[in-house]
Amino acid sequence: MNEIFPAEFLNKAVKHLEKYLDLKNSILDNEFVQLAGDTSKIVGFLQRSSELVIRKRFENFLKGFKREEQPSIEQLNKLIAYVDNEAKAEFISDTFSKVLLAKSSKACVVMGSILSSIVEDKENLNHIHLTCINALMNFNDFDMENYSLVCKFFKDSKVKTLHESGINGRIGRNRLNSESVWITIDKAINYQMLVKDFEVDLSMFADAIDFSTVDKSMTYGITKIGHVFFNYITRCFEVAE
Repeated sequence: MNEIFPAEFLNKAVKHLEKYLDLKNSILDNEFVQLAGDTSKIVGFLQRSSELVIRKRFENFLKGFKREEQPSIEQLNKLIAYVDNEAKAEFISDTFSKVLLAKSSKACVVMGSILSSIVEDKENLNHIHLTCINALMNFNDFDMENYSLVCKFFKDSKVKTLHESGINGRIGRNRLNSESVWITIDKAINYQMLVKDFEVDLSMFADAIDFSTVDKSMTYGITKIGHVFFNYITRCFEVAE
């Protein structure tokens, strides 16, 4: 390596980012930091890579928003026409800001699809839309995949609730990462997409009251918000692929 390394490397790295949008850890190793030296080059690199991330997120947002290969002028005009009050203006602006802050490219696709449906159907804003958008900003790719699988557990079982043991059994049979799935379940509960409750089984013995037992188990179910969220994900994953 020599003195012209930083400039050449940064140009090459940006081109690589454009292809894969995947900044490898080796780029930030100590040797790079020592050789780069010039703070302005590092700042410029970070700015350019941030622009690529933003562009990638909006490209995915448009995948969900489109009804054709590219959003048509008619669609964009509908978006503009949809904003006819302060609440809608705030919602659209807030959605755009959440696209920038999203932790998943797939989540950006779903945000675009939600916004497209609202605009096309001229729907009034409701709590379900807002909750879904807020959840999407904080769901990463693991969460998107895990949540879809958990919803399929319910769909395949044709039941409204599943016991914790039942979910663990399905996680094991599908060879999923249990810790990751339960992290997603906790997130989904926080965003009111899943609900958990205690189920109590009281076993009474008339002749031996001291030996009576109380068994408690946790059960989980999908809320209306959760069903809407899953429907959007299912539709958008088809688009995203």
